[in-house]
This record gives sequence, C-alpha cells and structure tokens, in this order.
Amino acid sequence: IISLFKKEAFVILVPLVSLYAYQYFSLKKNSRYLKIKRSFPKQTKEENQEDVLFRIKNPVAFSLANFTLVSEFTLFKNPKGEKFIHFYLDDIKNNTVFGKKVGVQANTGMGIKEFGPDTYEMTDATGIHKLTLTSNKIINIKVFPKVYPTKLPKNISSKNSINFGQFDSTMRGNNVNFYGTKEHQPGDQVKHINWKLSLKSQKTIVNLFEQNTNSEISLLLVNDQRLHFGADATSTLEYCKDLLLSFCKQSAYSNNSLAVFTNDGVIKLNKGAQFLAHLEIEIMQLTPQKYSSNELHHSKIIRLTEVDHLYKKIILNQAQSNQIYIFTSMIRGKVWSCYFEMFLKLKRRFQKIHLIIPYGLEQVNLEIQREDALVVASHQKEMQKDLENLKFLCRRHGIQLSLVKIGQAWREEFTMTW
Repeated sequence: IISLFKKEAFVILVPLVSLYAYQYFSLKKNSRYLKIKRSFPKQTKEENQEDVLFRIKNPVAFSLANFTLVSEFTLFKNPKGEKFIHFYLDDIKNNTVFGKKVGVQANTGMGIKEFGPDTYEMTDATGIHKLTLTSNKIINIKVFPKVYPTKLPKNISSKNSINFGQFDSTMRGNNVNFYGTKEHQPGDQVKHINWKLSLKSQKTIVNLFEQNTNSEISLLLVNDQRLHFGADATSTLEYCKDLLLSFCKQSAYSNNSLAVFTNDGVIKLNKGAQFLAHLEIEIMQLTPQKYSSNELHHSKIIRLTEVDHLYKKIILNQAQSNQIYIFTSMIRGKVWSCYFEMFLKLKRRFQKIHLIIPYGLEQVNLEIQREDALVVASHQKEMQKDLENLKFLCRRHGIQLSLVKIGQAWREEFTMTW
C-alpha cells in the first residue's frame, strides 16, 4: 500500500512541481520584457483637469493577471487625501499593448510637482506567484498659477502720470518718446529690442521710452517658513502668492509699475504683460525659506539678521515707489514681533503701507490627525485675540490692514475688501 501511495504521489506531485516552476520562470522572463510608459503634460495650470496615460506592452507569449499600479503624484489629492494614482487590471493578455487613461486635477497648488516613483504588482495566470517591480524615475511638472480677478485699491498716483492727482490716469501704454537703451532683462518686452545695436554689441539691447505710469508700487511677499502654516493649496503661503498675483494682474491693466521683494530676492520695477508672465513663473517656483531658530529660545529680545537683510534690500531698491503692500501670514512669537518691527520701520519710509494677512485654521484642522487637532484649536482661539490686537496696532500706527479668510469658497468668487 505504501509503495502504491508513493507512486501515486509521485505521479501527482511531478506535474504540480513542474507547473509551479514553469509559471515562476515564465513570470520572471515576462518581467524582463514588460514595458510600461507614462505620459503627462510637462506643464499645466492650477485646477486644470489633465489625463495621465499609461501604456503597458506585454510582447511575450505569457499572460499576466491581477496587475496593480501605484504611482506617487504630488500634483493632486484624491478624496481620501492620498497623493498617488492607483488602478487595477484583471489581466493583460500575451502579445498585446494596453492603454489606461486616468484623469487627475491639479488641486495641490502651484509649483514644481513630482510624478513618481511607481510600483507594479502582478501575478501569473494561476495567481500562485506574485511579482513586484519598482521604477524610481521621477518627472518634474510645472504647475502655473490660475490668477483670479480681484478689486484694486486706490493707489497713490505717480509723478510721471499724465493726469497726476487723486485718481489713476485713463491713459494706457508706454510713451512714444525715446529715452535711451539698456541690456535686456527678464520681463522686458520683445518688441522693444533694438536689433541693430544687439548685432553690433553681441548683446540683447532694449530701447527705453519715457515713462507713462499711473503708480509705482512695491510688493513684499514674506515667505519665511516660521510665519506660515498649512500644506499644498490650503497653506497660507499659497494664499499669499495667489493674492499677490491677483493684485499684480489688476495693476497691469491699470498701467502700474511693480517691484516685488521676497526673502529670496528682488524683482525690479517693471510693468506690462511680458513682465506679468515673468512674475508668474518666479512666484510659481517660490518655496518657503527655512532659517535656523536657535536664537529664538533666548529669553531676551532678539534681532534676526535675515529680517535686517530684508529691510535693507527693500530700502536699497525702493526706487520711486512711495507705497508698499505686504503679503504675509501671522504666527504668534518672536519671529512675528521682529517682522512687525520691520513693518513699522517701513512706515517711516513709505507714504502708504498695506498689510494683507490670510488667517483661519479651520481648513487645516480638517486635514490633520486628532492628536494635533486639539493643539490647532487652542492656537485658533489665541489667533483671534492676536488679530484684534493687530487691528489696534495697525490703526494706531496708520497701517492699512486686510484679512483674508482661508477656505474653499474664495476660489468661486474671489473678492477682496481693502
């Protein structure tokens, strides 16, 4: 009986083992020739709907089953708040090319987003063996801002304006009187290039004309990470960038000259549609600036060197501007105290100073864990007191203040009360 059992077991096990080995080695071989390509536009705009195309090619004579793809994609968030694309296919037949299109929305704000790495999981036709492949190839995608219209406050008119006075001039465009030449800088219009002088000097030379400007305005965007909170599209820095670009777009229509200052650098005084496009690219690539916070733990009153450098940068490049708009967030602490002291120093230099602050932790509170929600709720109560104190200080020192509530409704109807 034992000998018969051994023979029957041998007869049964040999085909099973051979099938097991065959499926294993065929899956391994298939993984060498399997090709997966992904295509996506290299640039897009906020809130645009784009299609990600995955092209899967299986050129060998073995079929695949239970194909699963997980691809990290910081461009968008799914309803669960996860930043990846995930889809499942029942099977991929042999000698076939399969395409899968996935629609995504750019809903994580402007900036340079990453697409990848990818993880692929598959099994053989019987579902016995499982194979996992990874691709570390990362694609950078530029997400340009979607600029929303906003109301433009009354500005102090320029001395170069044709109708100098309380209100902006109705005249538009540059003057026709030739003033001089200079070397081309980012933001200068292509139509003003002097091609003859450029050919002689082997440099790009631009013609200058007499100024016909309604107002010269300085804009300060504080991108210090210690003053901002939130992430992606609901961060305060994202709101500051959106507000600044909306202001710049309306100012460009009114023929105003703009200079933009950030913790990273300076965009010098300029105007026009070409300059506005250059400004969108620069603001899109702007990231939170990180500074060391070791000196903040000192009990005495401190002076931050980075705040002093920013103040000197503004004063040295102030040019003709006599008004400044400051876009920043507010977090209680020594850092905010140092920045507010700088704002008071700027008030002595500029005739008009306007402070724009996005606030509100409710939206951030929806996206964090329960342990952190209690801390955020306590900060929210303190922030209301701080805002009341800030209103009093701005009234006392003659600083105009605008508060913007963080939420989703503002994207549908973007209006600003100055």
